[in-house]
Amino acid sequence: MRKKIGVYAGSFKPFTVGHADILRQALQTFDEVIVAIGKNPEKADTGEYPFPANNPVLGKAHVAYYDGLLSDFLNRVDTEGDGDNDIYLVRGLRNGADLQYEQNQIQFLKEMYAGLRVVFFICDKKFEHVSSTAVRALKKVSEQEYLKYVYLPVPKPEQPKYGQENGISDREIC
Repeated sequence: MRKKIGVYAGSFKPFTVGHADILRQALQTFDEVIVAIGKNPEKADTGEYPFPANNPVLGKAHVAYYDGLLSDFLNRVDTEGDGDNDIYLVRGLRNGADLQYEQNQIQFLKEMYAGLRVVFFICDKKFEHVSSTAVRALKKVSEQEYLKYVYLPVPKPEQPKYGQENGISDREIC
């Protein structure tokens, strides 16, 4: 049976509430969603904005990292499924300016990946002003305000030290 697979690609530096809104819509639409995290040569990878791969906001989405062209990644996803799946590129729109930008980018992609199918999701009105660029600028001024707009990795729970799960303190082990 053919599956409809949505590929939501971006650098996600950082992964914002707007990105999460688009992902939520994609998860409701496709049989499977891959969040494809690419390296954008225009954005330095300082590690300052880690992707929240273990955050529940991702739902059942799969996370994949890729280098190089998005068209090559889409082709790999397509061929790994032996051509039995329908692959769609997921894009989010906040406004008309986003649509104009996306149309130009998609034209390049279509020249490199002839089978490209694109699905646009319009973000919730309350997120129209949120962009990764604006949120990164906000972080420089107020960490507290920045945290209202981003999803972070969930810290791993601390593993108990030997004996602590049985109520033995470090002092008693010695």
